[in-house]
Parts: sequence; structure tokens; C-alpha cells
Amino acid sequence: MRCVRVRVCGAQELRYPGIVLNATMLVLGTAASLLAAYNARIITVTDKFRDGVMMVTGGARKGGGAPQRCKVSARRLTLQEMHA
Repeated sequence: MRCVRVRVCGAQELRYPGIVLNATMLVLGTAASLLAAYNARIITVTDKFRDGVMMVTGGARKGGGAPQRCKVSARRLTLQEMHA
């Protein structure tokens, strides 16, 4: 997947010089300004905001706490168990 991303970015950089750097700086600048606003208490986190962020990022369910992790079995499955 990384190889595909690098090739796409490289192709865009050749076609539009400087676009990858501009996009990266825009994303980092936006993240830094939002973090600064949060640290200055300009942005406050409400339950509704937290639920929205969790929904968009695939985080925990509302009121569910941390997402449940799958337990991985150490033994190998037989062919019959795989098709059952």
C-alpha cells in the first residue's frame, strides 16, 4: 500500500510541482492550530463532539468504552473446522 501511495504522490508532484508539500503543510498547520485552540480552552469537548469523533474515526461505541479486541487462538484450524 505504501508503494502505491508513494507512486501517486510522486506522479502528482511531477504533474503539479509543490502540491505534495503544500498539502502536507496545510494538514500539519491545521492540526497544530486546532491543538493550540484546544490547549487555550477555545474549543471545549462535549459528549456530542466526542461521540461524533468516535463515530468518524471508528472508535468506541457511544457509552461502550474501549472497543472489544478479538482473542486470537494459538492453535491451527483443521480444514473441516475452516469450512464448518
